[in-house]
Amino acid sequence: MPHMRLIRWILVLAGGLCHVAHGEAAPAPAPISRLADIRLMTSADAAKSHPVSVTGVVTWCSPGRLSGGLMIDQDGAGIFVSADMDLPDGRKSPGPEAVRSLAVGDQVEVLGVTQAGRYAPLLLAAKIRQVGKVAVPKGKELGLGHLLAGTYDAQRVALKGVITGCRPSNYGDGSWVMVLAGASGKARAVVPALPGIRPEDMEDAGALISGVVFTRCNSRQEFVGISIETNRVEDVEIYRPGGRDPFIVQMLEAGRLKAYVPGGYSQHRRRVMGVVTLAKPGLLYLQGPTGGSRVSTRSPLVSHALGEVVDAAGFVEAYQGTSELASSLTRKTGDAEPLKPIHLSLADHRDPGELDGMLVQMRGVVLESHRSPNGIETLLSENGASFRAILTDPPPGSQKLIPGSEVLLTGVAEMAYELGPYFPDRNTVSSIRLLLRTPGDVLVQRVPPWWNARRLLIALGLSVATASLLGGAALLLMRRVRAQSHQLAAEALAHRQVTAAHGAMMEERSRLAGEMHDGLQPMLSGLAFYLDAADSKLKDSLTNDAGEALERSRTLLSRIREEFRQCIWCLYELGRQTGDLDNELRRLSRIQRQWSRAEVSTEITGEPFPLPASISRGLLLACQEAVENASRHGKAARIEIHADFSDHGVEIVVKDDGCGFDVSTAASAPGTHFGLSGMNQRIERLGGVLDVASLPNAGTRLKMTLSRECIARVEANPLLISSTPETAQTPS
Repeated sequence: MPHMRLIRWILVLAGGLCHVAHGEAAPAPAPISRLADIRLMTSADAAKSHPVSVTGVVTWCSPGRLSGGLMIDQDGAGIFVSADMDLPDGRKSPGPEAVRSLAVGDQVEVLGVTQAGRYAPLLLAAKIRQVGKVAVPKGKELGLGHLLAGTYDAQRVALKGVITGCRPSNYGDGSWVMVLAGASGKARAVVPALPGIRPEDMEDAGALISGVVFTRCNSRQEFVGISIETNRVEDVEIYRPGGRDPFIVQMLEAGRLKAYVPGGYSQHRRRVMGVVTLAKPGLLYLQGPTGGSRVSTRSPLVSHALGEVVDAAGFVEAYQGTSELASSLTRKTGDAEPLKPIHLSLADHRDPGELDGMLVQMRGVVLESHRSPNGIETLLSENGASFRAILTDPPPGSQKLIPGSEVLLTGVAEMAYELGPYFPDRNTVSSIRLLLRTPGDVLVQRVPPWWNARRLLIALGLSVATASLLGGAALLLMRRVRAQSHQLAAEALAHRQVTAAHGAMMEERSRLAGEMHDGLQPMLSGLAFYLDAADSKLKDSLTNDAGEALERSRTLLSRIREEFRQCIWCLYELGRQTGDLDNELRRLSRIQRQWSRAEVSTEITGEPFPLPASISRGLLLACQEAVENASRHGKAARIEIHADFSDHGVEIVVKDDGCGFDVSTAASAPGTHFGLSGMNQRIERLGGVLDVASLPNAGTRLKMTLSRECIARVEANPLLISSTPETAQTPS
């Protein structure tokens, strides 16, 4: 039995090891069941698609709007559920059909995941199942100021206010869109059409609307406002009916629409009466004994004439630091005597805001006048202060005002205020715009002189432009003359160079012909004589004498070959145009090695730069002369050419290991060393210096130096170099 117990322990141990090796699958997280927990999530956390299984009551649903979505509430916490968007894990949404079978008050179970919405978190539904029917939670009555905090998204609330506008929506479900005004602003409400009532009958009604808060946000997911929406007629409670005669409501004083009223302001419709001082499509200005008021009308088709007495009924709203009567209905009640405008001077009035909305007269000097989509806009100045005037809808033929004109304008003053809730303590006028009615409101008192600063600047500009054109033409002519002069000089130089080259070529041909006649021809005749003599001696069996004749023939043939090589070298270089000096020196080494027994090498240091052709050719011919003399007369075994290019100029050294000579005796010996004399003259013509160092049996060193200044002078004026033909000199 002990062995059986051991086996059982081994099996238990093996099972434990397998369990550790393979591990156990991590349990799936439990789905979230509380909507309050989801509402505490950030957008980033909600986007992680946490699993959800919640139960709540439907507070709003619409299969045709918002991707077939619905709102559900659970213990006062609400959230939007999308039924028409597939889940990130691949599960399909139930679709709008699942929403069409639901109604407000249904209790549903929703399975899905969390998702970041445009504003607050929402749910993506994988399954929606109705589990019962319960009472819809009563919305908490709140003021608009509380709702604008943005924390009541998807919650069911109740909002009280005055309906200032109502019209059918374009959703296609028979709903109405209302504007609900409260003490702290306005909100949008979407409600089902109320039976037996027209939308216009809802205006000026007091209503308490219960519904779900839809948050309105911009593309950056920032809160900008709210909308209250409901699917049930019973959620709209009218505590004060609308549709009453608008012209029996309370009358306000023109210019004081928001003056002190015991008990506070009312959001219901109010009236104002006054004389029309400005009438445009959709806009009136009415002036009464206490001031003027802006009245925006509901229909631009209703028109009134200046001087009519008009009764307007509308809703008081804020407008640019003051107030206006908006969405107004108007009626004419009579005619009045034309009003006399009040003179407004920006320098005299401490507070121009007292005349806001009233008919005034202002003097000014025109600074600028232009047409815009709004009409003819003019900027004027009066005692150092500026203001604007605008004539909207000008009749055909209306002209802009001429800058500099002094004008007297009549129109309605419209002030813009520097709005500040804390600083300054009161709103102050920041700018004035004068609204003109007709071209007759403009009286030109003085036209500016024709010769003004603007025309003076134009004339000055034309003069400067003309002078510039003339100067440019003269400069262009000078450049053309200079270019023609350079071209003629270049052609003359080219002609002289061609003539000189032709003369040098003819001279060299004559010299070579003479050398061949006087040198090669006698030596060839002598060679023929010695060869004939050797042949004759061989026939007579005089071997020793024949050998002597052949030896003399061999010596003479060597001299003939040397003379012939020299002629070919001169013919090869005759009339040749040189290129870059460094490449030509390397080429000189290669050619010289083919014709002589000396080892010729070339070394280039520094950064080679282009030289004028005349300088490059002169230096090359001088180097050729030096190499030829070292090989032919100096019997050199090694010849070195070193060229150095630097900021100071060009330096060329030709060094050999030949027999050398005495420089002092060479300079004083007449008729000798013609090659050395020719090199010296050639370098001097280029503006350079030739330095010769040599001793008998110690080789020769020639240094040719040409400065940057000399090269620059030749580049600027190639005619500085003598036109003496630069041809190879006869080696000495």
